[in-house]
Amino acid sequence: MLFVHCKSKDNDLGGRNLDVGTNFTWSFQQHIFRRTLFWCYVSKDDNDYDGGGAHASFKVFWQDVLLFHKCSWKDCIWIAKDDGIYIKNVPRNADEFRWQWKPGLLQH
Repeated sequence: MLFVHCKSKDNDLGGRNLDVGTNFTWSFQQHIFRRTLFWCYVSKDDNDYDGGGAHASFKVFWQDVLLFHKCSWKDCIWIAKDDGIYIKNVPRNADEFRWQWKPGLLQH
């Protein structure tokens, strides 16, 4: 089970529990004059970290040409794997490692 909580300065998408293999998607309009930024907190409760689970907190969308290229200028795809968080590089059809899990769970 994976817990995901994503938000921006203006929008809190709330927390969700996801089973293995399920997706969580949303859409939004970018601000023309303000920088759009979304970030997520993700945690997993498993035995890989002495039974204490693990977490990651990271940006999932920011206005950047390199990010737009990886997302094919459309949809950014983030993937949680056993060793950490990956972004799908759509043009290369490759998952690129971005963040490692940190031991323990944050209080939120």
